[in-house]
Amino acid sequence: MTALPVASTLPLHDVQGVILRGFRSFNHVRHMIFNIAGDGSGAQKLCKLLVPGSGAAMTVTAAAPWSVKPDYCLNVGMTKSGLTKLIGANYATLVNDCSTLMTPYDRDPNQTAAINGDTGPSAPPNWWQNGGWMLEGEKPSSDPLDLLITLYTPDDASRQTFTKALLDMIPPLADGTPSVRLAFQLDCDPLDPPDSIHFGYVDGIAQPRVQGFDDPTPADDRPMVPASYFVIDPVTGPYWADPFLVNGGFGAFRLLYQDVEKFQSYVGAAGDETAQELLMAKMCGRWRDGTPIEVAPDAPDPSIQGFTRNNFNYKVASPNQQNPATPDMDTFGQRCPYASHIRRTNPRDDDSVHFNIDEAKIHRVMRRAFAYGPPFASAPSAQRGLAGLFMGAVLTDQFEFLMQTWMSAGGFRTPDLSPNASGCDPLFGPQPGGSAALDAFDCLPDSATLPPTSADYDSTPGLDRFVRTDGSLYVFLPSMHALTLMSTGAIA
Repeated sequence: MTALPVASTLPLHDVQGVILRGFRSFNHVRHMIFNIAGDGSGAQKLCKLLVPGSGAAMTVTAAAPWSVKPDYCLNVGMTKSGLTKLIGANYATLVNDCSTLMTPYDRDPNQTAAINGDTGPSAPPNWWQNGGWMLEGEKPSSDPLDLLITLYTPDDASRQTFTKALLDMIPPLADGTPSVRLAFQLDCDPLDPPDSIHFGYVDGIAQPRVQGFDDPTPADDRPMVPASYFVIDPVTGPYWADPFLVNGGFGAFRLLYQDVEKFQSYVGAAGDETAQELLMAKMCGRWRDGTPIEVAPDAPDPSIQGFTRNNFNYKVASPNQQNPATPDMDTFGQRCPYASHIRRTNPRDDDSVHFNIDEAKIHRVMRRAFAYGPPFASAPSAQRGLAGLFMGAVLTDQFEFLMQTWMSAGGFRTPDLSPNASGCDPLFGPQPGGSAALDAFDCLPDSATLPPTSADYDSTPGLDRFVRTDGSLYVFLPSMHALTLMSTGAIA
């Protein structure tokens, strides 16, 4: 659980906990997507029940600290379709008055998919079709997907118990059928180690540190990101927001299939086990145990734990950084390549990166994702990957910016000396039909002389698309006061 400052400045009782808390110890997760049936009044009643203090069997978990750890945690989000059914014509008011926040949420999903690189097999016509997600014995629903409810529990038994309690809360229609109907369901269960993903890396390490929420420990070098980038606040944020949106947030729910066989084949071509481990570390920017190669370029270091895993920069060493690179720090990507996953998603202090200003803070994303599916060795043909929320107040500047500008496009650094202009994020791989120059991963060998030339780079060809988008939804994560208003169809 995130440590809280003594006097938090955020209205934590009004904010959904998933935006600010990780819920990592509740690692048996169930994502449920629902269709709203009828005139929406049943869904409005469900919203009222989900508000903390309603007396219902299950309610949304707020971000406020708890004195006793709860038995479960719960969050709820509404798609454009769902929010429209809940508040009717009031939806148009939000779109017209809050364009910075609402434009990506309101956009046609096909346009959004093009922005986020969901092309080819990852394109919307293929979503929800690949098994493991749809309800047993049923084909994917053709009805609009309206509500996303995610349940976090410490074990499978409690997950089953609380799922039944939640479904029993759904008000019936006049004909006795549920007013909110379960369309899809997906369980995420811990692998070994519990925080790892199917590609073999420990996950969930470098979350943003939120001003007014996270403990400002002097030894923690991570910069504080203004809370308004995650919790909507028009007073301190760079946008206008209707009061209905205040203390809420937006999230991209992503169902991401991971092709482990293809990934292992690519890494295996590097040579022996030592060469494979080094290539994996260079691709991610961390060794498999989470040790950043920026501070431990030769091997994992088990002594680096907690926030020390994030106490590093690329151009000027952070105050508590261990083992900073010399000379020139890591200006040329000699330790952590410019193509690596963690450098592309958070270039930190590196102002040589295209569009990186303000130490990358305005582009940070809060990530709540867990692995789904069995380990590859036990069932090679099964569906497996990562599913969860990627959150920010302004999706265009945060999630979409990362996906389009830093993860998918070449020319990440200006100027870039590598043969393929840093290529693309190697864990996701190049988009189908893209430039052939992106079909390789380039990095500097330890023996390279600085400054390097393009001829100094090692290139590993055959980079492929290792991640396929199997589903995506943009959801609004309402505050508790907004959830109460929704129960009446109002926004004020």
